[in-house]
Amino acid sequence: MATMEDFLDLLKKLLEFDPALRITASQCLQHPFLRDFQFNINDILKQDLQYQ
Repeated sequence: MATMEDFLDLLKKLLEFDPALRITASQCLQHPFLRDFQFNINDILKQDLQYQ
């Protein structure tokens, strides 16, 4: 399970000013904060459409 420290670490890496040092999208998805997060975009869209 992700921790506050994981979140803060990811946020710090996302906000890195130098693009050469900033975390990439692929690296972001492999970060401990997001690694265990699984979602299905189709399920999300279905839920969104139900409320419209």
